[in-house]
Amino acid sequence: MTQENIFINLVLVVAGEDVVLHHVNTHETLDAVRNKALQESGNASRPSKDWEIRSEQGVLIPPTATLESLGFMPGTQPPKLFLSLAVGAGG
Repeated sequence: MTQENIFINLVLVVAGEDVVLHHVNTHETLDAVRNKALQESGNASRPSKDWEIRSEQGVLIPPTATLESLGFMPGTQPPKLFLSLAVGAGG
């Protein structure tokens, strides 16, 4: 049985700027989503592993998590995640 592809819109705040990603597959990992957001925001010069992913509540989220595993599904408030440089990431 194959998984159904489900797509959502997602807002990532990258270094204080909103980046809206449209039609993101909920089966994608946050690592893939993070890479897209860094490209769109012009922040791709640093390795993506230098950027932490946090929830609106400030909880650190592992990049291996999928949007689906976090409960981000169509019909819910568009989720917002935050990317910021990790402490000690050579800044």
